[in-house]
Amino acid sequence: MWWKVRSKPYFWYLVLFGSSALLVALFALGIVSDSESQSSISIWLRSFFSEGLPNLALREVGPLVSNDLAAGGMVAFLSSMISISIIYIFKIPAIRETSIRVIAFGYYENFLKKVLSHASEQHEAYRVCVILPQFELVSQPNLYWKGMVRHLKRMGFEIKTVTADQAFFRNTYLVMKKSHPELPLFVDVPTTTRTLQEILELEADMPVGKSKNTKWFRNRFNELREAFGDALRSYYPEQSLRSLVILCPNSESDFETSISTVVSQLEEEISRTT
Repeated sequence: MWWKVRSKPYFWYLVLFGSSALLVALFALGIVSDSESQSSISIWLRSFFSEGLPNLALREVGPLVSNDLAAGGMVAFLSSMISISIIYIFKIPAIRETSIRVIAFGYYENFLKKVLSHASEQHEAYRVCVILPQFELVSQPNLYWKGMVRHLKRMGFEIKTVTADQAFFRNTYLVMKKSHPELPLFVDVPTTTRTLQEILELEADMPVGKSKNTKWFRNRFNELREAFGDALRSYYPEQSLRSLVILCPNSESDFETSISTVVSQLEEEISRTT
């Protein structure tokens, strides 16, 4: 339960502002408790803490502030909470974003870029469709991919494997086509997004490979895969984004609707160019 709360940014904002407010109040109580101080600030603070809730706080916490050991401990604790909250608000999201961008850059440079180049050389009108998977790819990768292929075949597509880089024999992708005529729609499900699992496990303090198929993990995985898609778009030239389609389906019906839309748009573009 703790890691669910800890992953929420608003929780750390509450910790930051709450700890800062308590630290300021602690210093104020320290000034009020110093009876020898006659500065204008101390006089104003004494009048403020002379009645109501401020006076109650002074009576309850004042003796602790006068104790050097207790006051030092409270200051150290609140300062630590402020430091930790700043790390969770600024540093950790920056590290997470950098990690996702590195994963996306590797996928783009080592695979997607060559697929796009191959497609543009072979066809005037084409689409390269990157389907960002759901969390099931992490929990059951083989079943997820087989299920997607089976679903595509039910939609009337034939699937074949094509290799773009003969030198390294590594850039293999799937081409979906209709029987009559062939449709230059290139499809890939980036299995590299499985590495997002490690980010989730770090957030939840879980051992490697122990992430669970729960609502929190599924929702967080969807957030990270959308960030992965945004990073991919940033690497591709803006004027050519029409040829690159990135889908984030959340169900089979959503997937079918999205693919059907891509097919319709591509068929319309082909009819205009022929």
